[in-house]
Amino acid sequence: MRRPRLTRTARLAFFAVAAVAFVAAACGSSSPSTSSTTTPTTTSSGEGVDGPWTLTSYLSGSAQTPAAAAPATIDLVDSGTFTGSTGCNLIAGAWTGSADGSFTITPGPTTLMACGDPAGQAQEQALTTGLPKVTDAIVDGTTLTMNDASGAALFTWTKGSTASTSSAP
Repeated sequence: MRRPRLTRTARLAFFAVAAVAFVAAACGSSSPSTSSTTTPTTTSSGEGVDGPWTLTSYLSGSAQTPAAAAPATIDLVDSGTFTGSTGCNLIAGAWTGSADGSFTITPGPTTLMACGDPAGQAQEQALTTGLPKVTDAIVDGTTLTMNDASGAALFTWTKGSTASTSSAP
């Protein structure tokens, strides 16, 4: 007997439920945490990294590239999680930081929509490969700079709205 094929709506619903379950499993914990690994990174002015940010530029090769027409956004929640958009797809994950500037970001689930804009594709590629390389973050007024271990500025963000990141993947 031949299995019936799922409609497009049923397939989308299945993947949406699977993504929500994955995010819930990744964000949940059955044991209490005893360390403060999500202390907001601060500057001498006391401003932290937590909150919404909009990408202004990213490192491509050895040069800074301006954000695409649909810039990436990230909302760093003080609980150590984040949601955002690559400009094409939604992304979520975890981050840790400390007052001395050390900072790591661990991408989690992401949606997999096609991105027709070449600049958007390049920006998304830079984010998905570069975010795991971040080792420190510096806040200077309304600017957040994420650097790698060599001190190179991988991403520069401006404090701002995350209207496009209201839903996690």
